[in-house]
Amino acid sequence: MVFGIRSNESLNRFRTITFEGKVMFEDKHWTTKIKYNDKHIPVFNFYPLYDWATEDIWGAVSKFDLMYNQIYELMYKNGLSIHEQRLCQPYGDDQRNGIDQFKALEYDTWEKVVNRVNRC
Repeated sequence: MVFGIRSNESLNRFRTITFEGKVMFEDKHWTTKIKYNDKHIPVFNFYPLYDWATEDIWGAVSKFDLMYNQIYELMYKNGLSIHEQRLCQPYGDDQRNGIDQFKALEYDTWEKVVNRVNRC
């Protein structure tokens, strides 16, 4: 699999790239062999875009007319800067702080989440 991560946002992400003890593909630090049940399997994660800043990502989207998730557009129109935008589960610390955005941008999904929690 190929991923783009912003390692400057997380020490764990940065360690994924720089950890010397991992199994790599062709000695490329931006690759990591996957373990399943504590055994290596013949699959690697590739993180070729690990050192891009948010501005780099959106610059590439604009310059190369790349596809992106339209929820980012809605977040921007709803007042979030490109640095505040996140697409992930809504239950982390940062995400809970912006839960009102989730409700405003994805009301149908929000309603399903609320209904699911109410049943628990």
